[in-house]
Amino acid sequence: MPSLLVVDDTELIRNTINNIVSKEDIAISAVYEAENGEQAVSIARRHHPDIIFMDIKMPGMNGLQATAVIRKEFPDTKIVMLTAYDEFSFVQEALQLGAVDY
Repeated sequence: MPSLLVVDDTELIRNTINNIVSKEDIAISAVYEAENGEQAVSIARRHHPDIIFMDIKMPGMNGLQATAVIRKEFPDTKIVMLTAYDEFSFVQEALQLGAVDY
């Protein structure tokens, strides 16, 4: 079963995604959480999640920067960008960095 890393600086969003995954019959072996890009990279290095839901705007290392690092080290990890921003430049950069969806 795949593992999931949820990266968002808003605890409510992390908790909501975690609750949805745990309440639905979704085959996920583990759900990890990070509140910024630095934590995301650290957790990715430690646990090698199969799927990452990544926010873009976070304090410190943002989601685009973290995506670049993680995709370089773990090219098979699937990263889906989660954000309220609808600026096309964010979409373009995320996809160029290897995100699979936005």
